[in-house]
Amino acid sequence: MAVLLSGCKYETPPEMVVGKWQIVKITENGHENTAQFVNKYNKFIIFSEDGTYTRGVLDSLSNKSWMLYSEKNELLLLNGSPVQGVKQWKIKASDNQLELTDKHGHFKILLNRIENLPEISIRTEKDLIGKWIVDKVTINGYNNTKEYAFPERWILLSKNGKFYNGGKDNNQNTGYWQLDENLTAINFFNNKETAETFISFYIDDDRIWYEKKDDDRNKPSVRIYFKKEM
Repeated sequence: MAVLLSGCKYETPPEMVVGKWQIVKITENGHENTAQFVNKYNKFIIFSEDGTYTRGVLDSLSNKSWMLYSEKNELLLLNGSPVQGVKQWKIKASDNQLELTDKHGHFKILLNRIENLPEISIRTEKDLIGKWIVDKVTINGYNNTKEYAFPERWILLSKNGKFYNGGKDNNQNTGYWQLDENLTAINFFNNKETAETFISFYIDDDRIWYEKKDDDRNKPSVRIYFKKEM
């Protein structure tokens, strides 16, 4: 006797979420943008049976919790979502992969199940202190360094929490910097008292980078990478 299950409604049981996962890809409006949201330190998520979760090899945030509405295939991530400000996700799950999509369809996250977290040396604020110089410039992902108009730009991260930014013409900007709690970015402030960041540099292994922002989405994506001067 044949039993047909094709008409059954798909639901995601919590057992398919519990475990260790690695974020392998994040797309924003159809374009891959993984490096802007995660790096080698925080691309791992561990979902525990008690409804809590941790992110990364060094999780500095507390009180993270997750809730799964199986009948709706919805996952709620509180305090620490890979995409800041997005807590509610549609979920598709298999034994070894999770696919998360926000309710507006702007973001999609792919995660693969892993057995163990890798051993990674942690980068601290002390590791970032020093002078950083332009290493590479990309336009829409293609190397365009030779055409960059300001190849001698540099930024100095001081141990007193201040930054100094200049170039060949000796024009200099100053302010304050701080490594974010997820170890993904360096946030820059005009003064110590303000909580508003005017720009962020993202950490990509041995380099840091920022992307020039423009309100016109039709303009090319320009990223400027810096490496630490030895």
